[in-house]
Order: sequence, then C-alpha cells, then structure tokens
Amino acid sequence: MTEVIPTEDLTVDEAVLELAAVEAELEALKSRQADLKKIIAHEREAGKYVTSDGVEFRVTIPKNFQKAAFAKDYPRDHDEANKQLYKTKHEVDLAAVRAVFAEEELEGYYKDGSSQVEV
Repeated sequence: MTEVIPTEDLTVDEAVLELAAVEAELEALKSRQADLKKIIAHEREAGKYVTSDGVEFRVTIPKNFQKAAFAKDYPRDHDEANKQLYKTKHEVDLAAVRAVFAEEELEGYYKDGSSQVEV
C-alpha cells in the first residue's frame, strides 16, 4: 500500500469532516449551476452570445433521433432492405439509416432535446 502524505497536519477525523463539508458544498454548487443554466436556456434561443462584461456563452438544442418512430415506419421484418437498417433485431442502426436516407427524409424523426448551456 502506498503511504499517503498529508499536505496539512490534519487528523483523520478533521479530514473526514472537511471532506464532508467540501462534498456538501459541491452538491450545492452543482444545484446552483443547473438552476443558472435553466434560466439562461429559458431566456435565449440557440446561438452564441457575449455578456456585457465580455463573457462568451453558447446555447445549443441537440436533436434526438426517434428510433422507435422510425422502426414503426420501417419495421425490420417488413422486407429484406429494412434488415440492413438494424444493428440487432430491435435496435435501429443510425449510421446505416443515414447512409440510405437523405437528411431531408429523416427530418420528421428528429425531436428537440433539452437546451444545453456552455460558458
């Protein structure tokens, strides 16, 4: 076992108490971070922005491919051509679908995901 060399003269009890406090603070910060991102995403559409103080941020809205809807319209067992669109009996292979269909043909199978905020 490798010996741990403390950077401060702490007892184990003190280290555990400080660690518990740090972890609680991290949870509070993560919660606040999520709240702030929700506020920003609610107030801004997708795009790049700069605050009055010069801080750049971006809001994106990912598109999620609705495999279940696609599978309903193109069932694997319908014909031989559809079989190539599946990884397994029940899992649509998105790469194969994109190779066969034009993006315009697939637009109806995409749904907006949750807004993402990046600073």
